[in-house]
Amino acid sequence: MHPPIALPPDSLAGLTARGADIRPNLLRVLADLYVQKPVHSEDEERHFVELATRLLAVVEPQARAAFAARLASFAGAPAAIVQRLVRDLPEVAAPILTGSNLLALDELVAIAEEMGPAHAALVAARAEFSPLVGAAAQPAAPLQPDVASATLSELFFAADALERRLILLTMDCVPVPPVPPLPAHVAQPLVLALEQAALMRNTGEFTASVATHLGLSRVQAARIVWDPLGEPLVVAGKVLAMAPEILQRILLVLNPAVGQSVQRVYELTALHEEIGEEAARRMLAIWREPAADRPASRSGPHQPLVADATARERRNAPHAVRADSAPAASQARRTAAP
Repeated sequence: MHPPIALPPDSLAGLTARGADIRPNLLRVLADLYVQKPVHSEDEERHFVELATRLLAVVEPQARAAFAARLASFAGAPAAIVQRLVRDLPEVAAPILTGSNLLALDELVAIAEEMGPAHAALVAARAEFSPLVGAAAQPAAPLQPDVASATLSELFFAADALERRLILLTMDCVPVPPVPPLPAHVAQPLVLALEQAALMRNTGEFTASVATHLGLSRVQAARIVWDPLGEPLVVAGKVLAMAPEILQRILLVLNPAVGQSVQRVYELTALHEEIGEEAARRMLAIWREPAADRPASRSGPHQPLVADATARERRNAPHAVRADSAPAASQARRTAAP
């Protein structure tokens, strides 16, 4: 049996930026990841707009301007977000009004008339309207996709419940290949064994098995288990195709910070139903560390927890089934006797 990991909930505070204002960084990472995929589905765009709108309402103008600059050259920028940005402060609207092709000329003229002299001056600086092109705001240097994904992992752990929900609903926008699904013959006994470990409050065994089966470091697996809000366990449950009632039982007993609120457990169960399995597997791909940092595997996936579940099934099999083999064994011994 694995000993409990010395990472109580309070000690995980140093692993995230909880308490700091993560929203400007989250907005920037959201834009960097969104523009990596040239075409988005209606659901992807809707989730992006929902999260971006919430963040734009609370971040400073500098963060909104950087966000506008990142979207200014992206042909697939959602119209609802573009319209919001060009009606913001002049410094926020500048990247789109001065040099972007996101709006038709008649729309630009209408915005200039609606918003007043400052916005009109930005529109007038365009090459189409004046030979004297003003200096457009320079886009912020984009993050590389892998860096942005790693940053999104930390921002997810630092986010509040609503932001986490919106991040998970936006995961299909992230250009990270999802990890392959775990085969059913591995996932099903693993889920049952994880439930047993949770009911016994054996967090050490639960964490070790999550780490090895999901390809995570022990520290990252501990963050999932001890997270005070519970969404990481929902992601793990979705990856394993865990039934909602099993997830509920695990949430209720494994981590007291989550299980003390029945309402919170119901909210997390609803989130489990709402997010897609592929979105969960994308988040798992982001959480994974390089292969060198992952736990060593003993002859493939971590076996003890699954093997223990199989052994329990054998021990709990009806007595009559085990007794059926006794006559055959006795007959074999008599045949072998001289």
